[in-house]
Amino acid sequence: MKLVPYWLLNNVEKRITGFVGGDFIAGQLRLGVSASFPVNRYLVLRGNFSNYSANYGGGYGSLAKYTSLSAGSDIFMDNGAGFFTIGRYNAFSQSDTFGEVGGGLAYRFIDPDRYVLVAKAGVMYRTIDKNSNITWEVDFQTKLGNSGLVLGINAGSTPISQFGGNLSLGISF
Repeated sequence: MKLVPYWLLNNVEKRITGFVGGDFIAGQLRLGVSASFPVNRYLVLRGNFSNYSANYGGGYGSLAKYTSLSAGSDIFMDNGAGFFTIGRYNAFSQSDTFGEVGGGLAYRFIDPDRYVLVAKAGVMYRTIDKNSNITWEVDFQTKLGNSGLVLGINAGSTPISQFGGNLSLGISF
């Protein structure tokens, strides 16, 4: 018998993905990279780099072009219920930059070798206008057969509107 630390196991939550999508209300194209790393079966650390560009008729003008960096964690119990935290820095090309911090409730459905579905709802505090907004996200990732490739779909709120989404392709290691 050989014992292996949890973080060394192949797992669909341990992944790096590239994605393309958009903020559907603001009319932007979104490109980026995200990473997810389970420290153990209860704690998952996340990071994300997104570039929003090109205003396709959303009417947000200079707010339609920005870069967003985020980091956060998900903490789950055995039944799938849990909490999430997130911090995000948004750098606008022609407007003031601002940060966001937030958290809330999360729920996870998982088969560690095949798929993970995480739904989140909470509150984000924005430093630019000192207001709190509802934040939500649904993220589904699945392995493609026995390979390390991962395909995913995501929908949720963005830094300037309440509905965006993306498709992702990446690797699980």
